[in-house]
Amino acid sequence: MDSERILAGLNQEQLRAVTATGGPIVCIAGAGSGKTRVLTRRIARRIVQGETDPQRVLVATFTNKAATELKHRIGGLGLRDQVEAGTFHSLALAQLKQRWAEKRTPEPTLIESQFGFLKRLLPKQFSRHLGEISSEFSWAAAQMISPDHYPTMAKAAHRVVGIEYAQVAELFVEYQKAKRRKRVIDFDDLLYMAIADLNSDSHYRDAVQWRHRHFLVDEFQDINPLQYELLSQWRGSREDLFIVGDPNQSIYGWNGADPNLLRSFTDIEPNATVITLETNYRSTPQILAAANSALPPNSATSLETSASSGAAVAIVAASSGRLEAGIVASEIAQLTNQGVSPNSIAVLARTQAQLAEFVEAFEARGIANNVWRSQEVEAKMLLNKVQQANKLYTIKDLETYLQSQPQEGQIFTLTELVEQYLEQTPKPSINELHVWLAKNASDTATVKLLTFHSSKGLEWDYVWVTGLEMGFSPISHATTSAQLEEEQRLIYVAMTRAKKQLKLTWAQTRVFGAKEVSRKPSIYLSKIKPIIDKSTRTSPPRNSVRNGLADLKSELDRNPRHTIEFKEQLLAWRKAKARSAKITEAAFMRDQLVDQVAEAELNTVLDLENISGIKSSFVRRYGNELVALQTQSKSGN
Repeated sequence: MDSERILAGLNQEQLRAVTATGGPIVCIAGAGSGKTRVLTRRIARRIVQGETDPQRVLVATFTNKAATELKHRIGGLGLRDQVEAGTFHSLALAQLKQRWAEKRTPEPTLIESQFGFLKRLLPKQFSRHLGEISSEFSWAAAQMISPDHYPTMAKAAHRVVGIEYAQVAELFVEYQKAKRRKRVIDFDDLLYMAIADLNSDSHYRDAVQWRHRHFLVDEFQDINPLQYELLSQWRGSREDLFIVGDPNQSIYGWNGADPNLLRSFTDIEPNATVITLETNYRSTPQILAAANSALPPNSATSLETSASSGAAVAIVAASSGRLEAGIVASEIAQLTNQGVSPNSIAVLARTQAQLAEFVEAFEARGIANNVWRSQEVEAKMLLNKVQQANKLYTIKDLETYLQSQPQEGQIFTLTELVEQYLEQTPKPSINELHVWLAKNASDTATVKLLTFHSSKGLEWDYVWVTGLEMGFSPISHATTSAQLEEEQRLIYVAMTRAKKQLKLTWAQTRVFGAKEVSRKPSIYLSKIKPIIDKSTRTSPPRNSVRNGLADLKSELDRNPRHTIEFKEQLLAWRKAKARSAKITEAAFMRDQLVDQVAEAELNTVLDLENISGIKSSFVRRYGNELVALQTQSKSGN
């Protein structure tokens, strides 16, 4: 693999970020601007050029999905040696395990479910508030706040919790005592303990800093003070740091993330170089313009789209929440009846509770969605059976077991589901996997129903952003200017998930309990609507002569005979794979994906990543075969 191939296909902004020298380097990467491509190509180029030893590279991410995808893409570039990449928690755990082994110290037990631990520990009078209490413990840990200082800091931050701040602090102390007594630790303890080890032993710290010399951090806007402290300990005085982030997608302040660490990074480190990616490769101009208008006034909105003009963004007002769900369901039914895959459709809401009416409306119309009862039962039964027979106690145990089994039938299905779970979950555990399966397991093409927060990092062709009312957006407990600005960024994140079509909905009345309540449209809709009206007036017609000629040229640039021949070979390949796995052809690879792959130009497995809806796990497993299949088709063999 040479540098020229690694740099192929990058625009000027991306090329500058990939080839920039020195450090620290801050890459401001807007929604859909190719940040993962930049991150992986930068690592690969430096390794190929001999500037970096892959064993000395450390990449910190915020989800297992991001770490897995990054490793996969680097492998797809032809590099054999993998870099060390993972979440802050997984990297800290790896460091601690090595330390414990060296010192022959018994490993403490890691709590997989803090909620479950608290449920057993705390008196029943707090059972209604366990979720809030758990969140407060994590927030305090992320901000490096002790129980003594929690009441003052929580009050200043306008934290919302159903009991007194002083009570939370007292429970925090009891929680810490119980962990020490039972010799258990939680995920936040991993970071504290990793930092403590580095601080307490200078020789050990020197050895760790010698090993890790090149640092990269993805989604830097999501970093919290505790994670930043660990990163600082890893780095020491080294300047070889490359961070990627987008201040406009900072939506986890409620959970301890501090976007100011990205915004003010050049104040912290004046020698830092800032590079901005300003081209969005995902959304139409209409969608991007509407999304930009939702951002706070002080936001940088230089992001522009490379996509051609598309459908106007629509705002839909319904007389009730039930009717809102019905309207959305009817529109989605029309799309699916026209052949649109449900996998390319998503419905987003501010809270999980809002999604219930949509599930009901979808099921009434026979629209498959992400709550699929039959597959849930089958997947959970299989997981229980596998666990009982093989004594699998951790996610790692389960992964190792599944990798050792023939990938066919139910094992194939469970492997796919576990990979989906790991891609979406920052703190995976066996217990949480059972819960996730109950909510998400499905072997059928489904419309996805998610919260705004859960949608981050994902994309669909057709997106409905729903419930845009005061009380939901902004959420009722957002009162400070910082909280309200985060609510605006949250809408921006939700809107920029859409590629082709975006609709914004709200309801004039909603039922809460037994009471019907009048609702007002979100104040943010008043900012978005004028931009929608303007883009509708100025956009060229979708079927204009210019667009028609461009579409015709694009069609003529293809080789239709090659596409047809490759598709025939692809269908035969799919049939053989499905038969081997003892599943249906559509379950292995849906028809729409076959068409997309057949029309794509596959020079490397990286080209598969540009195909909408393709799973990283599928690319990882079959990417090389697909590239080889198309190469064979082109050669006429």
